[in-house]
Amino acid sequence: NIIEMGGSSWYVLAAESDALLLRPEQPADLWCEQGDPPTVIPSESTRFSRKELLDSDGHLVFRLKYLKGC
Repeated sequence: NIIEMGGSSWYVLAAESDALLLRPEQPADLWCEQGDPPTVIPSESTRFSRKELLDSDGHLVFRLKYLKGC
């Protein structure tokens, strides 16, 4: 649920047919430490349209950040 795009890390809040709704990644999004994760801090979400998620050749401009988890 966490992607990298344009040098930033994003948490995917929702996937729509023509867009992704994202917010900046927070430490609680993939907590690998002992104990309870920190509270997710409310932050503004951003909607990226399909056009913004594809390059001119139709390839995705983002990639999954954590392929193996913790």
